[in-house]
Amino acid sequence: MKQLIYIAEDEKNIRETLYSFLENDGYEVCAFENGDALLSAFFKRRADLVILDIMMPGTDGLAVCRELRSVSDIPIILLT
Repeated sequence: MKQLIYIAEDEKNIRETLYSFLENDGYEVCAFENGDALLSAFFKRRADLVILDIMMPGTDGLAVCRELRSVSDIPIILLT
């Protein structure tokens, strides 16, 4: 089974670039425009890695990171 990576990035070009590179490397990737959508998906199906933009509309990356950390020790990469 492929490892699952979630990406939350509000800038479409960055989100699509990350998605493309990771998918081409054999990962299953789900990309979201905001942190709220990522959190909703995470509580339905946990990922193996999360990549978060810090500044996003709605729930920002730092708040998402805190929420994820309260329930999981999943690796998290923050984009600044």
